[in-house]
Amino acid sequence: MFTGIIEHSGRVTAISRTDKGACLTLYIKGIRIHKGDSVAVNGVCLTTISAKNGGYSFDVVSETLSRTDIGKFTVGSIVNIELPMTTNSRFGGHFVQGHIDGTGKIQGRETVGEAILMWIKVEPPIADILVEKGSVAVDGVSLTVVDVTNDAFSVALIPYTLEKTTLGRKSIGDTVNIETDIIGKYIKKYLKEGRKQGNVTKKFLEEAGFV
Repeated sequence: MFTGIIEHSGRVTAISRTDKGACLTLYIKGIRIHKGDSVAVNGVCLTTISAKNGGYSFDVVSETLSRTDIGKFTVGSIVNIELPMTTNSRFGGHFVQGHIDGTGKIQGRETVGEAILMWIKVEPPIADILVEKGSVAVDGVSLTVVDVTNDAFSVALIPYTLEKTTLGRKSIGDTVNIETDIIGKYIKKYLKEGRKQGNVTKKFLEEAGFV
């Protein structure tokens, strides 16, 4: 489990295709990771298979390659890194699992004061889960949804986020990983099952405090 608060970055030193997907190697400075540890790389939860002198390798299965932008990494690419939260760590973002729903494409960047308003185009099933002022993880970064349409949403990037994460380097047309809020996914499922069974309705969820 992660929170979407990025405190480290990594650099791709190697990526090679394998029979089962790919092997990704990163150089990450100032952090200690052990073999078997989980790490969020641009929001994707991966398991460390090798750790030595700041170099860390991860297996990436075909399913992950198809749902994320990892297949577009090249040597030298900079990525966001987050370690899992611990029982005594701060919870500064929102619940982020590292399970990517799909990718989005940046379709707009507008300067608003010192911030950037970024519009991201996504598939309708992803947009359907997003709500105004709700949470979303973009390349692993916990952000608040400013506005949402049937196939796009916007987020505001403050100077700190632009400086400390890869989102400050993103341009129109670039691809980003999207993970929607797990709570929203459960609510959507309950509503869907409720319509089938007739025992869970929107009114029921409102009375229970879910919406």
